[in-house]
Amino acid sequence: MIKLTSIQRKELEKMKDELGDIYARNEQIINKLDDIFAHSKQPVAVPQGNKCILPDRIKRISNNMTSTQPQVIATSRYSITDTATQLGVSRRTVERYIEQRKIKAQIRKVNGKRFITGSEIIRIWNQTF
Repeated sequence: MIKLTSIQRKELEKMKDELGDIYARNEQIINKLDDIFAHSKQPVAVPQGNKCILPDRIKRISNNMTSTQPQVIATSRYSITDTATQLGVSRRTVERYIEQRKIKAQIRKVNGKRFITGSEIIRIWNQTF
């Protein structure tokens, strides 16, 4: 067992009180964020350490998909890059959606490259919002 001087004990008690204050303030902030989230349709990030965690029910929106409807022609064909630009996500996200079969991609007969129809882009956007 470590023996502490009276000064060390006082400093330790002071640090313990300060930590208690910090935890109490964090709890207040989290409660306020919960209240805001309960009254808002917008995603609210909850601080956790030096990260921000989004509630499970809004994780699918957290990939920064644009909130404005993509301006596409339903019958037109769009490359993966163009689709990513229209949806406001990365090219890799679109490829992941294709792999997970969230987006249906078709293959061009001429060059074998994949494309997504405008109606499919609108469908995935509507599904997210």
